Amino acid sequence: MKYVSLRVPDDLHAELTEWAARDQRSLHGQILWALQQALAADRQEPRRSVASLHKKYSAAPNDPERLTPDQKPFDMPGPAS
Repeated sequence: MKYVSLRVPDDLHAELTEWAARDQRSLHGQILWALQQALAADRQEPRRSVASLHKKYSAAPNDPERLTPDQKPFDMPGPAS
């Protein structure tokens, strides 16, 4: 087992402590449970990696076909002259 030292803001600590109490877990147990749940959800539906997004958008960053409705084209500097 590995040990991890984690600094947590006071307000987050208070919320985690209350959440753990509601679920009848220790703070440690609640944090482990939450991390396990997050990893399980990520395995079910992995997010896109930064590398795949870079590959998708770097080829033609201003191509409207590659942009979602909430994105706007941006100017990329051309090759140095």
